[in-house]
Amino acid sequence: MKENRTNPRYKITLNVVIKGIKKDFKAKIVNLSVNGIFLETTQKFPIGSFVEMLIEVKPFNSTIEVLGKIVHRAPKEGVGIEFIDCFGDSKKLLQSLVDFSQDHL
Repeated sequence: MKENRTNPRYKITLNVVIKGIKKDFKAKIVNLSVNGIFLETTQKFPIGSFVEMLIEVKPFNSTIEVLGKIVHRAPKEGVGIEFIDCFGDSKKLLQSLVDFSQDHL
């Protein structure tokens, strides 16, 4: 498979809540960039579907709210999600989190 990433990803473990129509799902982020994340989850999200997520950033005592699109699925591993939109101050917080991750590798 061709690699389409334009920004490096950094290993990090954070909790995320994926907002669902009937219920919310919890998952773990295993890596992130300013453009997306890979989630460790057993949920079967269709490629191309959109998800609203709340990323719990305990080091900053904050939450990042983003809209993402499922762009990759790895059976029994998780899903790759491209960020489509960030809400409120989430874009700045996301960049700060990536900078923090980069500095602490």
